[in-house]
Amino acid sequence: MKKLHVVSKVHIAKTLIFFCALLTATAAQSQEILADAVAGNEIRFIAVGDTGRGNDGQMAIARQMLAIQAKSKFDLIFFLGDNIYNDGNPADFGRKFTLPYQAFIENGTQLRGVVGNHDERGKGEGGILLQQLMFGMGPRPYFSILRENASVEFFGLDSNAFLTTNLSPEGRTQLQWLDTTLAQSKSVWKIVLLHHPLYSSARRHGWNSGDKNEMEAVRSAVEPFLEKHKVRIVLAGHDHVYERLKPQKGIHHFVSGAGSEVRRGDLQTNSPFYQMGNDKELSFMLFSATPGSISYWAITSG
Repeated sequence: MKKLHVVSKVHIAKTLIFFCALLTATAAQSQEILADAVAGNEIRFIAVGDTGRGNDGQMAIARQMLAIQAKSKFDLIFFLGDNIYNDGNPADFGRKFTLPYQAFIENGTQLRGVVGNHDERGKGEGGILLQQLMFGMGPRPYFSILRENASVEFFGLDSNAFLTTNLSPEGRTQLQWLDTTLAQSKSVWKIVLLHHPLYSSARRHGWNSGDKNEMEAVRSAVEPFLEKHKVRIVLAGHDHVYERLKPQKGIHHFVSGAGSEVRRGDLQTNSPFYQMGNDKELSFMLFSATPGSISYWAITSG
């Protein structure tokens, strides 16, 4: 059975963006993903969320990521929050981060990430500060990354600051930073990463969930700046599924939160946001970005 297929082609402004989906794959098929050499102006990266359990699922995803790297040569991984369950305790970093990703640490893969709600609980134990150091954020839990000769700039946010409409001074400062930094960006592609999705069709945290007010608050705070500065893609976790949502206000949203656990049957296909998804298997996302296009694959643990 052929597993790899193009599910849509979307024109965005003058740029053609190809979105590809790989929801299941044999080991042989996985090895053929992006097996060609990396172009000089191309960047390949992984996005995976809700990883930090130290369980068999996390280890399986880490092994599949390493197998994909052997051929695709991606050299950047973004962790989309809830990197250390259940409370960001520094004592858990070895088992829930260093051990699963030791091969990537040793081979020089750049590891970056945003913090999630479970990570935030470790504030009193220094967990957030340790993650800021571990992911190269610096003195604040948000950042931007622009690589030399790359056409993509990444903007990582701490969405915990936006869970209510009554923003803290720290939340307002972060939004001011986002507005200024996006305005200064000259990149073809602007990609925002955060833990809490602006849109989701999942029962647990999404469309008509009991805590949908948090999703709506994050959307209310962040979306105006994304629309204003023509952000192309938003990557989030939080819901333990893979979902590609219908474009909202010209922005393509993805949830990749099945990095160690999947909530089976959680996606509501009758959601007004839903376009495609997988709530049956652990997964992560692989991207290839050039000035002219972005391709992506949603890949299961095999």
